[in-house]
Amino acid sequence: MVERMSTGLDQLDRDLSGGLPHGSIILIMGDKKTGVEQLADYIMLEGLRNDESGIFMALDKAPSKFKINAEYYGWDLNTYEESDHLMFVDGYSWQAGESETDHYLTGLTDLNEISMKFIRAMHDLKGDPDRSIVNSASALLEYMNGQSAKKLIKVMGAKAAKSEGILLVTLHKSLHDDQDIAQIKDAADGVIRLETKGQQPYIGVERMKKTDHAKSWRKFMISSKNGLWII
Repeated sequence: MVERMSTGLDQLDRDLSGGLPHGSIILIMGDKKTGVEQLADYIMLEGLRNDESGIFMALDKAPSKFKINAEYYGWDLNTYEESDHLMFVDGYSWQAGESETDHYLTGLTDLNEISMKFIRAMHDLKGDPDRSIVNSASALLEYMNGQSAKKLIKVMGAKAAKSEGILLVTLHKSLHDDQDIAQIKDAADGVIRLETKGQQPYIGVERMKKTDHAKSWRKFMISSKNGLWII
């Protein structure tokens, strides 16, 4: 029987036959403003609320910006960071010659540095990393080709999988060509897609390892008052 992690979204869990398979790399892919970042945050938060731990590799913006964005939806990441259940790796602030966290990158071209900083953050966590985020693969693709990004994601995913954890990777697909998208998708064990039809975001599971998943597209709703839900 496949062990699974709840996403915190009942309908998505049902569509995934109970949740995300342990030890998986999950790509959350969509255009900007479809809720890609919010979905990844929410899945991680579901684990943190249940005494799990995780690493947040912040590449698109500084960790403080991610925390402010989460607060908009009523999600307090500071509490989990203070208790060492959540560890940020700052892969953004190097551009200004500074860092907001103890774990930080000096750029996004050295695959060895990025993977080693991920591993060091794992060692400083309270417990093993159950759910971790790379936000985003789009930032990696600004500084490396798709094949290198794929290799890096698979290395970090393998480290997370040692403790049966999952690695959530976000990608803003409109920023990339089909070849780079294919490389990132190839690194993943499962792909969840977000797309906008008219003004309405929809969510669907493209594929998921060891899972008889639903093939339906469902409305994906986001609000500062009610958070996330699927209908």
